[in-house]
Amino acid sequence: MKKQIISVLSRFFIFSLCTLLTQIGGIVYLLCLPLFYYIDKLLFDILKLKILRNLLKITLFCAFYALATFIIVPPLAIYFGRVAMPYDAENPYIRQGNFGYVLLNRHYVTPQLRTLTEGVAERLAKAYPNSVVEYLDCGFPFFDGFPLEPHMSHNDGRKIDISFFYIDNSTKLLTNQRPSWLGYGVCEEPKGGEEDRPTFCREKGFWEYNFMKRFIVPQSEKRNFTFDERRTRDLIRLFIADNHVKTVLIEPHLEKRLGFSNNNKVKTPPCESVRHDDHLHVAIY
Repeated sequence: MKKQIISVLSRFFIFSLCTLLTQIGGIVYLLCLPLFYYIDKLLFDILKLKILRNLLKITLFCAFYALATFIIVPPLAIYFGRVAMPYDAENPYIRQGNFGYVLLNRHYVTPQLRTLTEGVAERLAKAYPNSVVEYLDCGFPFFDGFPLEPHMSHNDGRKIDISFFYIDNSTKLLTNQRPSWLGYGVCEEPKGGEEDRPTFCREKGFWEYNFMKRFIVPQSEKRNFTFDERRTRDLIRLFIADNHVKTVLIEPHLEKRLGFSNNNKVKTPPCESVRHDDHLHVAIY
């Protein structure tokens, strides 16, 4: 009885984790359970080692998950008003900041937001040849209101996170690379005399505000790059010039440094969120 309870709880945990991270992973896992049972019961004589059976289960899950992610989900998402953002070489002006966002189905937006972002990226590339806009977390493919953890508001396909631009310190040239492999966590800190909201939020007890910086990315990588104020400023200008854009979230020290203090679309994120001096958060109506 105890063994059965542990088995049920472990399956519930796997289902919950897969659903939380990818939205569709939990369903894929449930659909695979009959195959897992077949592997354990009917193939026991062939695969006596448990590790071999588990490897086969993982392989089958990954195969069905990939099938769902790249073949089944994209056309279904259209019925829920979502489309996938372009990835890899699909669009020369925009790409994913990390392929993990695609694998986890966190790259879905409304058609309007995709079109808007592609237009911004193309216009930026005309001003800065070879520049590529990189997106980070967007939204899941199905259902408004389904949370995209750890974000507070990426639950309707109308929000997208965008990487900052940088200059390569070794070549002094514009680059599409950035100090963070994840896209989050390496921050453009407040300078002397600038408003220090990260410290303010931390002192108020909002530990999550600095979470990405402390635990996700090594800050040592920052020395290889310099924050590109000019391209990032023009990127924000292109977004806020569109009437469909509701807000762009950025830390107040960068808001002032880049010249957007008096723009009602450029706003400061709440302390309940994570800090936004490592990326832009763009939301449309």
